[in-house]
Amino acid sequence: MRHVTVRRAALLLGSVFLVCAGLFASLVSREPAAAPASLPAPGPAGAALFQTYCAACHTVESLRPFVTGPDVRRDELEAFLADHGDASGEDDRLILDYLSRGPSGR
Repeated sequence: MRHVTVRRAALLLGSVFLVCAGLFASLVSREPAAAPASLPAPGPAGAALFQTYCAACHTVESLRPFVTGPDVRRDELEAFLADHGDASGEDDRLILDYLSRGPSGR
């Protein structure tokens, strides 16, 4: 009698294992969700503009936390840059793009 119970338990556990393995395999084999479009690498224009307008007083490392921090509001940064320095609005956006992605294009 004990052998029958052990055999049934082994059969039940084996069946559960196969069902779980099949479920896991189906979840893993699905196509991943479409990744968000990657940002284009910062162009040389952003780096050149940073060198022209910012580098005399600031380093990329000193400004990057303000652009990549948890509470960044791009419109506020653009407004700040509009009143800070001689760069145009488009130049300010290119500088922010450069700072947010870094010189390596991350």
